[in-house]
Amino acid sequence: MTYPTYFPEIPRCTAQEALGLYRSGKALIIWIGVSGELVVGGLHLTENQAENLDPNSLPLQEGQTLLLYCY
Repeated sequence: MTYPTYFPEIPRCTAQEALGLYRSGKALIIWIGVSGELVVGGLHLTENQAENLDPNSLPLQEGQTLLLYCY
């Protein structure tokens, strides 16, 4: 699969990989945007909320991967 070339230092995963991590409880999914489909059990943040967010306030459990997505 080809990924965008911007921010190459940020690891990417496929939708199938994300779904597997989510279903196994190994990931917290955060959708960033104005509106859209929220993953049940995930978080929705606007861009303003995301840039001012204290990462320690996230309900991320030890060992979980943080998955961010947007359109």
